[in-house]
Amino acid sequence: MIGRIFAYYRKAFSGLPVGVWAFALVLFVHRCGTMVLPFLSLHLKDHLGLSAEVAALLLSSYGIGSVGGSLLGGFLTGRMGAIRVVILSLMFTAPCFVLLLYAQSMVSAAICIMLLSVVGDAIRPAAMTATADLCPGQNLSRAYGLIRLAINLGMSIGPAIAGFMYRDYFQWIFYIDAVSCFLAAVMVWYFFGWNSGGSHTTKESAAERNSQKSRLWSDWQLLAVLLQFCLVLIVFLQTISVYPIYLRQQHAISESTIGLLFSINTVLIVLFEMVLVSAVNRFRRLPVIGVGCVLICLGFGIQPLGHGVAFICFTVVVWTFGEMLSMPILSTWISEKAPPRERGRFMGAMTAIFSAGWVIAPLTGGTLYAIHPDAVWYFGLVIGCSAAASFYWLSSKDTVSAQKAEDLSRVPAQS
Repeated sequence: MIGRIFAYYRKAFSGLPVGVWAFALVLFVHRCGTMVLPFLSLHLKDHLGLSAEVAALLLSSYGIGSVGGSLLGGFLTGRMGAIRVVILSLMFTAPCFVLLLYAQSMVSAAICIMLLSVVGDAIRPAAMTATADLCPGQNLSRAYGLIRLAINLGMSIGPAIAGFMYRDYFQWIFYIDAVSCFLAAVMVWYFFGWNSGGSHTTKESAAERNSQKSRLWSDWQLLAVLLQFCLVLIVFLQTISVYPIYLRQQHAISESTIGLLFSINTVLIVLFEMVLVSAVNRFRRLPVIGVGCVLICLGFGIQPLGHGVAFICFTVVVWTFGEMLSMPILSTWISEKAPPRERGRFMGAMTAIFSAGWVIAPLTGGTLYAIHPDAVWYFGLVIGCSAAASFYWLSSKDTVSAQKAEDLSRVPAQS
């Protein structure tokens, strides 16, 4: 039995191009340095003397800048190539962290946060496009799964170290974040070079570019999926909004235990996402995404129906499996829909939806929580019902070929 389990894991991780592994290593190094953002609200409150309300408002400005950065990254990816945008985003993000450290007023902090989000989040559509370019036509879902695994591994290291450093050495978390960005940029340059992903559009006529540009915004199915997924993200991103407050106030769970609950999410992703993505690759994309969205909403929506740490651990498992089913498969589906020359723009639209969730989720969660603490989670159940109905209907209209998804799911035979 153990041998069969090992063989299945080996199969899930094998057959991916070397370039995908190299790019995953780059993103792992980058995310290992993620130290500032998890503690940014505390920094604004503790070291700039801002109130909690003002600090929250500045964090919303990060989400607004992230929307612009995602769209900008998608646009530049189509003009310059994904690898070049990744390098430039990482290189220019590094000094932004240092500038933010020395911001001494609300205005200067707001400017630095906005600049950081625009420049830093330009990498998102470029990174997803680069992954698709490095893994053309085969095993794309598993490639995205590996990228998410690398990011989550890094995210489990950086914030944990920053937590120990924040009280006495808070300045260093800004420098380490900056160094990790610079080091990741150097690694991308070393592995792939500057000219490995040139512009796809230099030889296109203006008419061709405009035709493909309009194709994104005229694709009603894509827009409907993104809109529904944005509603699901409003539920999912309560993890950065009222979810910790709810656990402490309504379930009497301590801050240290809340941190461990979040680690369950990361550990599950590291252990199971690649295998899960490999297992569902033979199915059509939209139904799988729909199941994942429903599980996310269900995991959060049942919060008021039980008590105790064991019950909350169960809910974390539910919404984590929903995350693993929906997010890498959504990236794959959009990659398959996008014309190769416009993949960056399509990915930019997807990451802009994520960024919009960062803006909307805290506002929605805070408003509903003020009405009643359980209202947030009942809202999640409503969104879950909407997701079930929407994806059931959209899957019947899916324009992405089932045969194409089946071809992409094939894993090379193992010796």
